[in-house]
Amino acid sequence: MADEQIVDAPPDWDTLAEEIRCPMCDYNLRGLIEPRCPECGFRFEWPALLDPTRRAHPYVFEHHPERNVRSFIQTLLGGLRPTKFWTSLHPAQPSRPKRLTAYVCVTIALLVMTVFSVFVPLTISDLQSTAQFRRRLQVSAKRYPERLDWAVSRYGSLKNYLDIIAPTGINQPMLRRMLDETIGGPQRKLLIVCLIFPIATFAAMMIFQISMSRAKVSPRHVLRCVVYSFDSVVWIGMVSLVYASVTLAGGNMPNPGAALGDAMIIVGPIGGLFFAYRLYVAYRCYLRFDRPFATVLATQVIAFLASLRIATALFMGV
Repeated sequence: MADEQIVDAPPDWDTLAEEIRCPMCDYNLRGLIEPRCPECGFRFEWPALLDPTRRAHPYVFEHHPERNVRSFIQTLLGGLRPTKFWTSLHPAQPSRPKRLTAYVCVTIALLVMTVFSVFVPLTISDLQSTAQFRRRLQVSAKRYPERLDWAVSRYGSLKNYLDIIAPTGINQPMLRRMLDETIGGPQRKLLIVCLIFPIATFAAMMIFQISMSRAKVSPRHVLRCVVYSFDSVVWIGMVSLVYASVTLAGGNMPNPGAALGDAMIIVGPIGGLFFAYRLYVAYRCYLRFDRPFATVLATQVIAFLASLRIATALFMGV
């Protein structure tokens, strides 16, 4: 009982020079006695707002630019336990949109790198085959001088001839083939949906927020919920990579693109459900919405249909 009285006890406003604002809607709380915002209805604890040591999360990426890699990994792993993560993060801890944007960019970069890494073994094999082919042509040119003379007269040198028919390193045709196999077929829509989905989700959340009792909730909190739920795509990419690698090793798929597409079709929807669940937990534990499940369900249907429509328009022109 004593602890509850301390938590609910209002501050001595005469001794506080700084402005104390509602962490949810930025309403000026000066002079209030009850720990409840009269503007948006958000209930809080006075120590969470007044104690500077409680304004920084122990590890979340937003609050620790001094250790970017470590905080990113900890945030990524922390999201695997959504309830614990969202109860440890509260609105009184300031949100930093620039850091959230950086987190999203790194997350997308990891997804793209993971997707393309399935082509690494094939690329290495192609480079080795090209090197062997060049060596055979060089030996053949030494054995048959007329072939060497033909290459020199036509291309200026044997090296120029080899660079044209068997270029070394990762070249443009190789990259084009990788790109075609990665975004060709059903997986291209899934990849685009993954990239568009957080934007569509945020937009849908803001639309629904207009008609809710907490319409004055700051958009930065909605953005925080979406961003820290969206990093599920990293795990989607990793699981898809493992699945595709096992499929290729077993000889069940003809090429990496087909294996990756099959993996994304299976893993993608599961990852989407995990994203929706994490968003639901965020709205229940962090924003404390009255009907978090209905809110998230409705917005996810809207976001999915919008993302799928955009992906279809981009690749099919309809």
